[in-house]
Amino acid sequence: YANHQLFWHSDMVTNEKPASYTVLYAVEAPSGEGQTVFTSAVLAAEDLPAERLAELTRLTLKNSKAANAAGLVEGFDEITDVTTSPGRIHPLISKHPKTGRPALFLGRRMHAYIPGLEVEQSERGIDELWEQATQERFQWTQDWRPGDLVLFDNRSVLHRREPFSPEKRRLLQQIVLKGRESVIPY
Repeated sequence: YANHQLFWHSDMVTNEKPASYTVLYAVEAPSGEGQTVFTSAVLAAEDLPAERLAELTRLTLKNSKAANAAGLVEGFDEITDVTTSPGRIHPLISKHPKTGRPALFLGRRMHAYIPGLEVEQSERGIDELWEQATQERFQWTQDWRPGDLVLFDNRSVLHRREPFSPEKRRLLQQIVLKGRESVIPY
């Protein structure tokens, strides 16, 4: 899956203390391919009607650690019941520890589950929130060139990678800074 699209995600979301920041540095990058697309989980949360945001603050979300950002299940049996998928439960709406702003803490879509809801209701709710979070108006795309460096806050944005030709080489160095605090409920 080295050159395929990676799905929307936040780094290390299944840790008790998810990653705070990620640094990406482009060593080699095919122009016009393999871009990283970012979307603001903060703007998406702040765009919700106040009543809906208040409802969501009472919910949590379990992010499955069985699937990676490429959507592959590695090291686990096939997931047939999202309610029993291995993962970590965090508040669905988080509060940024520095800014105090709310964010949709979605992590990864595959095998996610809102505990306490029927599976169908959870699936509909999660799909609705991903649709909210990934609106084009909240997005920014990095078309990599060698020497580009991007630092992003995993508590505020989600990201994904566009596919690139298997004949081309894309080499990014990554540093993920370990989180120092648990996800704070909003």
